[in-house]
Amino acid sequence: MIQVLGNNWPIIGSRGQWETLLSRALRCIGMTLSSLGQILDSELFELMHQNGNYTHFYFCNRWFLLDFKRELVYDDVFSVWETIWAAKHVSSSHYVLFIALALVEVYRDIILENNMDFTDIIKFFNEMAERHNTKQILKLARDLVYKVQTLIENK
Repeated sequence: MIQVLGNNWPIIGSRGQWETLLSRALRCIGMTLSSLGQILDSELFELMHQNGNYTHFYFCNRWFLLDFKRELVYDDVFSVWETIWAAKHVSSSHYVLFIALALVEVYRDIILENNMDFTDIIKFFNEMAERHNTKQILKLARDLVYKVQTLIENK
């Protein structure tokens, strides 16, 4: 992937520069997800912190790098992409983060009941690939955006 990006945008140049940019972007995404998780679901966030501190949400990186293509069935990927694109103009230019958080939140009870650590959650999401209820995830993502908007309005 880095090779293709470098060929398409030679201004950036070397593989090392791309890796640095990608690493920074993913860290930033993880920090933002961590903040959202801490605000919107402190119980789940606390479990993630206690079980090896995977509050950095590194297990989500594949979702962003592959635009959810591995997580969802082919037809649902287009629904998610269209929602992300439309959300830029309606609710949030960072809607992709709310979809990722919704994907975690859909399974929150399973994660809490099984006291999952970082390895467990990676394994769980690998096994769940292409078995997610996309409509439920999109609805929950919308609800999470509304929660944040309400918190901001009522501060």
